[in-house]
Amino acid sequence: MSENGEAGKTEKTGNIKLVIFDLDGVLIDSRDLWYLAWKDAFKSAGKCLSYDEFIKDCWGMPFPQTSREKGITGDRFEKASEVIVKSFISRVDRVKVFDGVFDVMAALDKIGIKKALLTNNMKPVIDTIMNKFNMKFDTIPQLEKLKNKPDPAGIYVVLEELGVKKEEAIFVGDTWVDNETGKNAGIRTILVGRDIKNVSEVLEQI
Repeated sequence: MSENGEAGKTEKTGNIKLVIFDLDGVLIDSRDLWYLAWKDAFKSAGKCLSYDEFIKDCWGMPFPQTSREKGITGDRFEKASEVIVKSFISRVDRVKVFDGVFDVMAALDKIGIKKALLTNNMKPVIDTIMNKFNMKFDTIPQLEKLKNKPDPAGIYVVLEELGVKKEEAIFVGDTWVDNETGKNAGIRTILVGRDIKNVSEVLEQI
């Protein structure tokens, strides 16, 4: 999904050494499942969540920040944090990988371009998805130990760890949160739904 302007876009450099991918909405089709998980978590805290509200306020955002903004604090927050992870993982068999993802990953490996994953998901969810689909990345920073997107901290960690300059990397996302993350990091950002139709077109952007 993309309700963004052109901020965050920069020109192709021709010397890309790293592609940083968002997960949900880019590599996997999981939006509706995340709605159910967020809805379960809100319900556990005595609150309702409509699909429209989820899309507007929650999709792509870190659960701790958004839930607290919605008034879920204290013990209710702790319980809701457990519920959202368990709820999503219980439905993981319904998660689908978008067409072309594995082909793109194999092509990047073949030409020696590094891959990183940058997602606001909690570690148990990331681990579950990685194991289910046997996805491999050169690094996956744990943003809950840093700062969640749209803070650029995760991108900075990836660049430093892999020894890549920001002009040698691109970030592929799908939401305004990703757009702001790339903009804040000063890295070329490609959005599914704005710049490309799906992740299979990433190779054309390198």
